[in-house]
Amino acid sequence: AHFDLGILYAKDKRYEQAVSELQQAIKLDPQRADAHYRLAEVYRAQGKRELAQNELSKVSQIQQQERDKLLREFPEPASAAPEK
Repeated sequence: AHFDLGILYAKDKRYEQAVSELQQAIKLDPQRADAHYRLAEVYRAQGKRELAQNELSKVSQIQQQERDKLLREFPEPASAAPEK
């Protein structure tokens, strides 16, 4: 619910409320990349470049962790591995 409210507030340019709701969504699920991304968009709209960049960095880290997890769970078959 916090995530959805954050999006609605952001669309309505009620940025302070959007930040509050998105931060609550992140507290509930810190690994939710889309919440960090939306928060970065709000910070960017507010002109808070450093905060926006920090959130985008978190998005990148979360996505990398997800890729690494998938690669561990579903390793590439030996026949598909590049030859050395």
